[in-house]
Amino acid sequence: MAEHTSPDEPIFVVPWAAGFYFLTDRENPTRTDFVLFEDSEAYPCLLARLDQQPPKYVIYGYTWDVDNKHFRDYAAPIDAYIRSRYAIEDAVDGYEIWRRIDGTSSTANTWAAACQPKRFRWSDLFERPAETASASARSVQ
Repeated sequence: MAEHTSPDEPIFVVPWAAGFYFLTDRENPTRTDFVLFEDSEAYPCLLARLDQQPPKYVIYGYTWDVDNKHFRDYAAPIDAYIRSRYAIEDAVDGYEIWRRIDGTSSTANTWAAACQPKRFRWSDLFERPAETASASARSVQ
């Protein structure tokens, strides 16, 4: 990575092995260091971040499937994103090194609001819908 990227160019590592960021002295363009399970609510933001600051390389660790679940299955949108914008350049010890295909388009506008924080209300934690509350009251009587 040091020979093919400058220190200010990010790389992306999936599904895990975040140590590569340290070993290569390269940053992760996303806020996600590990993609170990399905989290479809987080994927749009992750993909938006990849489009905002596209890494030149992706390190794809196929030997690191979790609980016999393959990354390509539980993180299909991320896998599809990588396969549509990157091509395998090399493979080393269970890792594939994917290089970004020149001229691939950005889809940042598709996920424009994806990284916006969700509105949190304390009342959502403590209030119960009226029908549930009345059913609870009836069961006590």
